[in-house]
Amino acid sequence: MYLAGIPGFYDKYGFKGFAPKSKLVFRKSDLPKATGTIVPLPIEDLKRISIMHADYSSINSSCLIRSFYEWEDLLGPLSTTFLFNQPKLVLNNDGFPIAYFCNTPGKASMIREFVPLQDSESVINALATIADSVEYSDQEQIEIFAPANGPVLEAAATSIGADFLCFLRPKASNMIKWLSATKLADDFQCNFLLQGDIL
Repeated sequence: MYLAGIPGFYDKYGFKGFAPKSKLVFRKSDLPKATGTIVPLPIEDLKRISIMHADYSSINSSCLIRSFYEWEDLLGPLSTTFLFNQPKLVLNNDGFPIAYFCNTPGKASMIREFVPLQDSESVINALATIADSVEYSDQEQIEIFAPANGPVLEAAATSIGADFLCFLRPKASNMIKWLSATKLADDFQCNFLLQGDIL
């Protein structure tokens, strides 16, 4: 079980402070010309989006597939919170979804959950489309929380370039409670836990 809690408060309930997060910082000047569009994430696309999320989460042993009810909450009452703020869908030139993302409330340049298709072309096209949108017109860079492996890091390393930061603050507000003897601390190293996931 994972939560963003108050340091020191949840220890007595069996939670441990745990905060390895990785972040990639992309500069707009490094991205190619955008070829896609951005639309609000409709609940009608839930099946396609949940498959995209499951495929992306499979690179991290610490992430599980979200249930339909979790998705309903995220796309409904939680869609204006830090968990899943104003989710948007990125479409390619053919109108096919290649990524979805949620930013941080009040800070458009910090994307808390960015889930693309697995291929680098989709990742790069999605990032370029986001950077080119009106909402980001005054931003010089985009910050994305992402796992320390997988398609986003691979695209950054092989094609676009980005600054990689890994935050290791074991006493920070992210808390984990182990509910399974099959999971070890090593399973969580340098993974960013997607917002709202249950482990």
